[in-house]
Amino acid sequence: MPPRSDPPPQLTATELALLARLEGRPLPRGPALEAELGIGAGPTLRLLRRLQRQGWLKFGAVARAPPDACACISYVQADWSAASAVTLEDRFRDDSAILSADRILGASDYRLLSTHGDYRQASTWLRELREAPGVGRLTSKFCAAICDRPRFAAARLSADAAQARR
Repeated sequence: MPPRSDPPPQLTATELALLARLEGRPLPRGPALEAELGIGAGPTLRLLRRLQRQGWLKFGAVARAPPDACACISYVQADWSAASAVTLEDRFRDDSAILSADRILGASDYRLLSTHGDYRQASTWLRELREAPGVGRLTSKFCAAICDRPRFAAARLSADAAQARR
């Protein structure tokens, strides 16, 4: 199953401001969440479900690489004749070295961010991934994070405000 090609949904300025208030810390529950958003229980649940369905809000544990780890960004072009998207994505989910796996459009089908103890472990992992069913072509680069922005909504609001002042 090839990835969807329809355009992603857009956030309104109000939704972006709400996400900026929530991000970077554990999501409050019940009345605390309603108080944080300033809306009732029903609208809060509908908003959270819609944001989750659209992919703007995800529930899960935050995983970050240790500072001395070897990080790797890999672009995977899938061989759809050898494996389905479900099979390939399950493999990515089950791999503890992968911090994030994104389905993308363009020359590649997936972008993976992985961390490893050292260069040798990363090389072994890449060799194994290259031989996995469904992986047609693999391009990888070793990298080091210079800017980590877990608070993307706040950054977007700041950038939008700066552009509006110009």
